[in-house]
Amino acid sequence: FKSLASTGRFSFLFSSSLRNFGIKNNNRGLPKKHMYKTPILRMKNLKPIYPAPGMDLQLPDWSPEEFLKRIGGDCWEYADKFETLQDVFDFSSPKMKELNIPPRQRKYILHKKELLRRGVLTFDYLKSRTKLEPCR
Repeated sequence: FKSLASTGRFSFLFSSSLRNFGIKNNNRGLPKKHMYKTPILRMKNLKPIYPAPGMDLQLPDWSPEEFLKRIGGDCWEYADKFETLQDVFDFSSPKMKELNIPPRQRKYILHKKELLRRGVLTFDYLKSRTKLEPCR
């Protein structure tokens, strides 16, 4: 009996192009699980606030660097672009683009701001985070 691979009919199943089928890489050649140097937020066991604070969010007395370290996602590298924490919450995506903040970090910051405004994420939860330093 001839094997399926030697007949040539199913040789596409054994080609080298499918060797890394399960691994997705980003444009820098790193596997997806190593996309950020600092850990991103995993919001497990988090109870939302009701009613949501909305635009009346009470900001703590943190520096922009401390806030951006606490949310993770390599955002702390761009903390020098903001003067106060209020600037972080006031700036829109086009304004952050003018400050040369990359799109991935812009989206990450805007998403965490929106979660804080909706009451899904709280400053108490951010305060309780312990792993804030880069892991690589």
